[in-house]
Amino acid sequence: MDKTIRPPGAEGLRLAAELYAKHKGMLLKTALDCLHDRPLAEDAVHDAVLRLAQRGERLRDMSEGEAARYAKLTVRSAAVDLARRRHPERTDALEETPDELLAWPTTPEEDYLARDEARRRLDLLPRVLDALAPVDRELLIGKYILNLSDEALAQALGVRARSVQMKLTRARHRARILMERMESTDADGR
Repeated sequence: MDKTIRPPGAEGLRLAAELYAKHKGMLLKTALDCLHDRPLAEDAVHDAVLRLAQRGERLRDMSEGEAARYAKLTVRSAAVDLARRRHPERTDALEETPDELLAWPTTPEEDYLARDEARRRLDLLPRVLDALAPVDRELLIGKYILNLSDEALAQALGVRARSVQMKLTRARHRARILMERMESTDADGR
């Protein structure tokens, strides 16, 4: 992974500044929730805004709600990075991302579209599961519906526990590809 720092372009700076101006309260609160220290939280927000400016091309193609969620996650990531640098012994609690962190109010239209999209994808899920190889289907159902541990999945499938995470990653990837194909096929058929 290339860790080279590249200067942000003019458009990236403009988009990041606009995002910061619109959502600075939410961004600061996100960092404060993680760090519990206002000066550190402000540093995390500034680090995040620089990261956002460097990724201006991503921001350009997002809706306002998506950009706000992306900024929120970027701030959280910057806050976790800062906390790890300051206190490496105390960062194990930062690993979990609470669901409410990912939620961000959207416009009524975006909210409706997101719910419609979620409903449509949920309707596709049984078809995707049916189309998957049996092992992939068993892995995904075992992990995400039955909440089985990696060890229990390994035992049920007759594989080593260390290989379960890679198998899950591959199964999710195959399921995502199938869903995208089915979505495009359904869209073409409309």
